[in-house]
Amino acid sequence: MSFLPNPWLILGAFLAVGGAFLAGIEVESRNFASYRGAQEAIAKIQEDQTKRIAAQHRKDAEDAQAQSQSLAADRDAAIAKLRVVQSTIAGRSIVPAPAPGAPVSDRVCYSRAVLDRELRATVARAAERLVGIAQEGQRGWDLAVVCRDWAKALR
Repeated sequence: MSFLPNPWLILGAFLAVGGAFLAGIEVESRNFASYRGAQEAIAKIQEDQTKRIAAQHRKDAEDAQAQSQSLAADRDAAIAKLRVVQSTIAGRSIVPAPAPGAPVSDRVCYSRAVLDRELRATVARAAERLVGIAQEGQRGWDLAVVCRDWAKALR
């Protein structure tokens, strides 16, 4: 008996191993194609979601900008109205006119002109201070709106 294997047996073994190898390649190719298709589908879903989120962020930013501009316009309109009121009363006397039968029209600690001028200056300072407080408050409100909208955009 010979210890040398039969050449046909060796050839058959090589063919079996080669066939199994080729079958394995075919199975892995199908698995890879399936995997690639699944990954493309996942990528498409993620891309759509990203586009949707980006569009929502753009819309939120536009809304915040419009709201900020609206608030600024309202603030500017209120300040302009206050200035119109101030300029309207600038020509009028704050001190009432003397009574028609009064013997002396300047019966106050100050003359009518000085009292009127000082009251006008006091009202003007108070109005300017009020405008400054309103502007500072509006800047704080605008900043709060911007921060809130930014925080919403992060979600």
